[in-house]
Amino acid sequence: MNCLWTLDLDGRILHLNEASERFSGVAAREAIGTFWRDHWPEESSFSLDRAFAAATSGSVARFRSFDHRKLRTASYFEAIVAPVFGADGQVSAITAVAQNVTEGVESAALMASVVQSLPSPLTVTAADTGRYVLWNRAAEAAFGVDAEQALGRTPTELFAADLANAVSGADAEQFGMGETRVTHGVRLPETMGGAVYDIKSMATFDDQGPRHVISLAEDITERLAQAEALQHALKAAERASQAKSAFLANMSHEVRTPMNSIVACADMLSRAVLDAAAREQVEMIGLAGRTLRRLLDDILDVVQLEAERLRIEAKPFEMQDLARTVEVAARSELVGREVTFAITCPPSLQNVMGDEVRLGQVLSNLVGNAIKFTARGEVALDYRRDRSGPDPLRSARHRTGVLSGRQGPHLRALPAGRQFDDPPVRRRGSGPDDRARSGGADGREAGLREHAGRRLPILVHLAVAPARGRRRR
Repeated sequence: MNCLWTLDLDGRILHLNEASERFSGVAAREAIGTFWRDHWPEESSFSLDRAFAAATSGSVARFRSFDHRKLRTASYFEAIVAPVFGADGQVSAITAVAQNVTEGVESAALMASVVQSLPSPLTVTAADTGRYVLWNRAAEAAFGVDAEQALGRTPTELFAADLANAVSGADAEQFGMGETRVTHGVRLPETMGGAVYDIKSMATFDDQGPRHVISLAEDITERLAQAEALQHALKAAERASQAKSAFLANMSHEVRTPMNSIVACADMLSRAVLDAAAREQVEMIGLAGRTLRRLLDDILDVVQLEAERLRIEAKPFEMQDLARTVEVAARSELVGREVTFAITCPPSLQNVMGDEVRLGQVLSNLVGNAIKFTARGEVALDYRRDRSGPDPLRSARHRTGVLSGRQGPHLRALPAGRQFDDPPVRRRGSGPDDRARSGGADGREAGLREHAGRRLPILVHLAVAPARGRRRR
């Protein structure tokens, strides 16, 4: 309820309501006849006297008072003082109405504080005139224009034509209800710091249409600099990768030629009449040469993978040839070890379709790891047909197993990029159900399961199809 007083022309109270009693803390019978100004804070006396004088002269006046008197909650009051005219047309009395506007004042003060505290430039223009009605401190810092200079002026009065068009956005009439428009990459002149902004604009509406256009600018200068630096870094990384791939490819090709000569010479020497010691040395030369050639092939595969040019071929080959390839690689790693190697490939698993080179790489790596981590015992490679599929003849799936080592160390599943001889792997074993699975060329799938101190099976399914006819040798 608003406070209401009726005053005589001297400013004494003639009548008052209950809200007025609560405002002053004085009962009506005690307040009547006292001066109205005595019921207000002393700090409001100047504004009150000026408003009362205006009312006695026939005008309506208003003032705002902040009431912080003892035992009262600090409040803001908006008072209106108006004359009452008698039958003769002269002012015969004064009426005063006061309303508690604390909530509105504090809300407005909070909003103003938030607007001024925003780190991003915020401006508001009137829809009908295009003139600024709000300009926060961030806008002052960004555009180098004080709020006093900006308020009441249009963008074209403050900035050059290009910048004025960019910061003003579209006309208010072009906005839809709730629509936000973004002007990207507005670059300020170097005289203003040269910063780059994205400016988002939207309009407010009432029953008559658009009232204001609100614009909020976001500084993207640092983001653009980071994106540019990242682009340069990516290009540099691409150039480095290309140079590395070119070096690996050239190096591999350059080394392959003499390596092929070494292997060929070793093969020729092996056919000559040699004593046992010389023949063993020639075989070692041949095995080492083939191993190095296989490593060169691996390097070329890495280059092709990076260039996304690695192809999986499906050609007929003999499983016996694949078995011998794996055996040759395995024998070279058994020198000086208390480990024996056995391989079994039944005649029924012969002419098949697949990528012999890729499958050889998979099996050689698995056998090599089994040998490396078997202190003593046996590593066995058994080729068997998997008849668990719905059509064993068509699926032609082959199971390679068992790679086993007695008294061998633990094996564990490894994440991509890890090696079996990394220190953490050497120090720790794995749980009894750990598995490692790898999928890739020809749909191969490998599973590892630990059995400490017993046989360690590594099952590899090779999805190869039977080849029609026999390959010419």
